[in-house]
Amino acid sequence: MATQRKRRRRRPARGLLGGLLDAVNGPTQPTRASERLTNIKADALVVGLLAATGTLLVGGLLLTKSAWQAGADKRKQLQASEAAGTLNSPAFWANQLRTAFNPSGIDWMRDLDFTDITGTKNVARGLKTQAEWTRVTQAYLALTGRQVVDDLRSELSARDVQEFYQIIAKKPKQ
Repeated sequence: MATQRKRRRRRPARGLLGGLLDAVNGPTQPTRASERLTNIKADALVVGLLAATGTLLVGGLLLTKSAWQAGADKRKQLQASEAAGTLNSPAFWANQLRTAFNPSGIDWMRDLDFTDITGTKNVARGLKTQAEWTRVTQAYLALTGRQVVDDLRSELSARDVQEFYQIIAKKPKQ
């Protein structure tokens, strides 16, 4: 008497999601090619989402680290300015304006950063004369390659720009 072997049907490989779903719902077998294709698409979607999430996470950590580093560099620069006695120089005030317009210090994030309106007005309050404002505008141009007047108009509201210039107008000319 010949024993007949039971033929076992091979289960197709189901990828990442298939194994997880089998653990939760119990094993199921796709019966048609379209179901197998759906499983492959689902696996590709999961892998893509995991890769995108990982990329965003790593990118966010790198941006945060660079922003903190830029802040530490600014603090060191300020301490060096104070030590050198250049705290009230036009270059110092130009750098304060640049920092108020771009707090992160990262040029490509300039449009994404918020503007420190109080910081810009503090620059106007810190100036001693209107002539010093002229020297600050020249220092800002040398520092950034942009006109400070254009940056003031683009970063502040019309009312804030008017207040900024009113503060400077109250200063003595020389």
